[in-house]
Amino acid sequence: QPAPLRPGPIIDTRGVRPLLVELSQFSYSVDTKLLKMFPLFANIERKPGPTKTTVTSRNLVIPADGDMRRLNGELLVDIGKIDYTFKRELGEFLDTVVFTAAGEAQRPIAPFTISIVNGVMTYDKFDLPIRNFVIKTRGTVDLVNNTVDVIMYVPTVAAAPSVMRKLNADLGSGFGSILPDVLAEGTMVPIRSRGPIDNPTISIDVELFFKEFGNSLTKEPGKIIDNIGRGLGDIFGPKR
Repeated sequence: QPAPLRPGPIIDTRGVRPLLVELSQFSYSVDTKLLKMFPLFANIERKPGPTKTTVTSRNLVIPADGDMRRLNGELLVDIGKIDYTFKRELGEFLDTVVFTAAGEAQRPIAPFTISIVNGVMTYDKFDLPIRNFVIKTRGTVDLVNNTVDVIMYVPTVAAAPSVMRKLNADLGSGFGSILPDVLAEGTMVPIRSRGPIDNPTISIDVELFFKEFGNSLTKEPGKIIDNIGRGLGDIFGPKR
């Protein structure tokens, strides 16, 4: 059982004018607490320009004594256009063109919301537009127990070849041959970063992929049958 919360000093923005933080420039690296909460990035940077990054809240409650169990509220984050690089470990999962994309290849990030309940921070899917691709990410960060569980959804067309080989291997060598033709361009492969906030593991979440990919299978029955037929023909048909 968790220890009961004891009253302590707090900074309470409820009932007063909204909290507004504006940043015209910043730079954060992988070893900062901020990027540990977004474990996809090695660094992010915003350069001075005509717009600013803003963070607003109407109900943020901050424990002045650092007891994260009493951190609550909702944040609206409008990052805008920033430069970023992905963590080195993600190079195993992303196509080289996406992994090394920088500068103009990275487009503005749309505003997203972070909800915090008793020190557990959750952000729903938001988009990372890179070149002609859109990568999505969502996650939960437990600031009380210092753990993260963040999922990065990568379009199959932006995934590294090793990712597709892994999915094919888990389907099985026979059935796996249908995968490339069945997958639509919008199909996403979930890459999960989970574990201690200082050292999470990154891997393909195959179970989540098949759970979410199952709908795509049911929408393309004719294509699947055709692909299975071709696969059986390759196996049992006449050899040239």
